[in-house]
Amino acid sequence: MKARSAFVLTALGASVAALSLYSTPAFAAGNAWSVYTTDDNPGGRAEWYGAYSGTQERLGACDDQADGYRVVATVRWSGGSKTVTAANGAGTCVFTPSSWGLAEGTTVSVTACLRDGANGADKYCRTKSGLSA
Repeated sequence: MKARSAFVLTALGASVAALSLYSTPAFAAGNAWSVYTTDDNPGGRAEWYGAYSGTQERLGACDDQADGYRVVATVRWSGGSKTVTAANGAGTCVFTPSSWGLAEGTTVSVTACLRDGANGADKYCRTKSGLSA
């Protein structure tokens, strides 16, 4: 009975380990973090997915609340920046195209803001800085 239990536990552990290898997204090797807007019930967020060599960076703008604002996400680094806007209502996320080729160790700043209309002023902005990978 003890031998069978050990076999079942070993097989279960191997299955879980194998499953976790296949369910990991390509960007999981790099830094991934969220930046939420500063309003009292955050209406939006920026999603940053850094990358290690061979994988790709991504920036997302996610609208989390039906408050009439669009979410603007911007990533900046020495020598460049990318911006993406989610304006389709609560529950939507829009991502930038990938393949920027940032070098490992590049410091980036990611900002999430709410904007009233296409040409309104940005408000409730929050910025977080860290390494791209």
